[in-house]
Amino acid sequence: MYGESCAIAEIAEKLGKKDIADKYRQKAAELKKAVQEKMWDKDAQFFKTITADNLNATQEKMADVRELYGYAFWYFNLPDPGYEAGWKELVSTDGFRAPYGPAFAEQRHPKFIISYEGHECQWNGPSWPLSTSIILTAFANLLNNYKQDVVDKRDFFETMKIYADSHRMVLEDGRIVPWIDENLNPYTGDWIARTRLKSWKNGTWDPEKGGAERGKDYNHSTFCDLVITGIAGLRPPPDGKIVVNPLVPEGVWDYFCLDNVLYHGKIITIVYDKFGNKYNKGKGLHVFENGTEVKNAYHLL
Repeated sequence: MYGESCAIAEIAEKLGKKDIADKYRQKAAELKKAVQEKMWDKDAQFFKTITADNLNATQEKMADVRELYGYAFWYFNLPDPGYEAGWKELVSTDGFRAPYGPAFAEQRHPKFIISYEGHECQWNGPSWPLSTSIILTAFANLLNNYKQDVVDKRDFFETMKIYADSHRMVLEDGRIVPWIDENLNPYTGDWIARTRLKSWKNGTWDPEKGGAERGKDYNHSTFCDLVITGIAGLRPPPDGKIVVNPLVPEGVWDYFCLDNVLYHGKIITIVYDKFGNKYNKGKGLHVFENGTEVKNAYHLL
């Protein structure tokens, strides 16, 4: 709602409709105020949800657990500076970090569990590509738009690498194939819902639960966007300029290239070559527009 209000205000401003722009900027301001006043747990240093049975109570009650969506507000750059402390939990093994994570709920919580019983879609432990992609976008925004020293490029890169490693499945014959499904066991990489569904109805897929391969190609992920705007760092501003800030930490890769990106009717290429002998375009970072290097028209954050 906050993001949509900001977007409507920007569109209205461009169309010269100041009354609509002012109305939705006010809505955005009210939403930001409500989030920061009602959902910020000062003791936990984290944004938390309000429990459903307290939504209409005089005094709302927060959930007693940190959940991954506490970072989602940065997806729209909602929080004011000063709320960044909770990001340390994303890279903590007591918090959300796991080999095929991040887990959705903090692992230190007594009710955190990875269960193969009950409902096949649980949110008290498993990792979900949908939520992970949202949080990684928020993470990139944090690094690009906020001044803080809680997390850095290396933390983003490692979280992105874990996420990339989860896009696979081990077949019965041992082969590993590219795969994305619903929810992951953050410790083993097993696709939980798929494993559960496959075991039902005497070994056949349960049509009442979605049928064969319900979660196959469950592309709620925004993986490609995270590579383009996060790893390679093409950050599209409203004015159409080229802004580049790769979130690749120093010393991790000697080279990378993002090619053939259609951007405002032009083809953009981003090249990083530490030694200059991989692409023969020179050392360091170079940006090309329709094959011609852009010398001064782009801003490196």
